[in-house]
This record gives sequence, C-alpha cells and structure tokens, in this order.
Amino acid sequence: RRRALAWWHRSYTSWPAWARAASLAAGVGSVGKLTLLFWVFWQTDFDRTGFAQAFAPWLELPGRIAGLAGWVADFGARVVAGIPPLWLYGGLALVAALYATFFGLSAVAYRTLCRRH
Repeated sequence: RRRALAWWHRSYTSWPAWARAASLAAGVGSVGKLTLLFWVFWQTDFDRTGFAQAFAPWLELPGRIAGLAGWVADFGARVVAGIPPLWLYGGLALVAALYATFFGLSAVAYRTLCRRH
C-alpha cells in the first residue's frame, strides 16, 4: 500500500534526491533572504520612518487585536462580577449534573446496543 502512494505523500527520507535538494535549497534561500532583509533594514542607513509609514496598517493590526481582546476580557470580568455567587455555583452544579447524566446514558446505551454475544 505504501508503494502505491505518490512520493510527496511519503516521508521526507523517501523523496527523490532532486526533490530533497530543491526543498533544502528553498529553505536555505528563504532563511538567506530573511537574513539579508534584516541586515539591510536594521543595520544600514535605512529610512525607518518611511518603512513604518508604509506598513502602518499592517503593524497596528496586532495592537488593535490585543486591544479588542483586552476589552472583551474586561467586559466578561464585569459581567461575571455582576452575577451573584449562588447563581454561579448553581449553574456549575447544573452543568456537572448534565454531564454526569450524559455519560451515564451513553454508558447504558453502549452496553445495551453493543453487547457482544
């Protein structure tokens, strides 16, 4: 069955030599390009303000996402703080009882339907 698989579906060690070499060259080339870009952008006399202005929408997106996540967490904390503790414990007990009932019924159904003769 394994021999019937195409070579790119098998493990990396069973790939043809030319495919492994191409994959290695692509990986080395990518690392080399990234290293060169890092050196050019940060080690030479590069206009960082122009770069920051050109990519400002992309660079501020993670900050906006973090701000949104912080707002959602703060809102959730305020909502949970407004719920009386007795209701929280009661809801937790209800969920636990429902899970126990589900697993109990599942075990009964399995034993009833999948009984070996």
